[in-house]
Amino acid sequence: MNLTQPYNPQLFNFTKIKEEEIMFDFCSDGDIPNGEPEEIVNKKVKRQRNIMVINVSPLGYGHCLFIPDVDAGIPQMITEELLRQSLEMLLLSSHRGFRVGFNSLCAFASVNHQHIHVYYTDYELYIEYATVKEVCHNCYELLDTPTRGFAFQLYGQGISSLVKTVFRVASHLQVKNIAHNLFLTRAPVFGAERSSKDRTVRVILWPRKSVYGIRSDDIFNPAVTEMSGHLIIKAAEAYKTITEEKVDQLLAEVSMDEDDFNNLKDSVKDLLSTDKVMEQSVS
Repeated sequence: MNLTQPYNPQLFNFTKIKEEEIMFDFCSDGDIPNGEPEEIVNKKVKRQRNIMVINVSPLGYGHCLFIPDVDAGIPQMITEELLRQSLEMLLLSSHRGFRVGFNSLCAFASVNHQHIHVYYTDYELYIEYATVKEVCHNCYELLDTPTRGFAFQLYGQGISSLVKTVFRVASHLQVKNIAHNLFLTRAPVFGAERSSKDRTVRVILWPRKSVYGIRSDDIFNPAVTEMSGHLIIKAAEAYKTITEEKVDQLLAEVSMDEDDFNNLKDSVKDLLSTDKVMEQSVS
């Protein structure tokens, strides 16, 4: 399956949901000219609708879906605008447990219509303080985790710079048809102690093996929440008997092989290093 397959309006998409499932429209003050009420503005101009909708199969408290520009029919791909909106949404929330996640096609996205998952959890996740190692400027790799991945942080740079870097790597995965999951959370600054008050936004991007066909109901599906360490165990018996070793095994099974990840890491390093040289040349 191609990760960049086009949006098909004939299939299920988020323009087909019931009106009562829409919670609100996510927009900036600049989208409402002269402070007029939204219903009046919508009659005057066709405005982009960025909607927050309830999730009919929630994983936990406050689990919703955010669909940017719902009427544009954007396929389930990471774009710069999606990354910017995800970061801004996370920063708007004062709740430490507010998380944002994205599943690509072949990585447990069930609808080919651009959307992200947003939800709350009061539990600290290992991925928030997992050790990282620098790959190149503003890009790191995860260490001591069952799934290999890249890590980025807002600390030391602006939103635009972080968005550009993450998008370059995500776009590289999309071009290479590599399935992936993306996760945004608050976390300590890289290298700081777990209990440090120096906190920032941490972005994790996992390239992974593709998953095809019907989802398994056995134990859990390794999508973005599971990759982050928040496990949704589907069967009571599995919940009672599952072990940390089994979790590591299941997550490792969808991780990129070491050689493939090292090759990908080298290509990402070349990509971002070239960008850095070009920026310096322009300046």
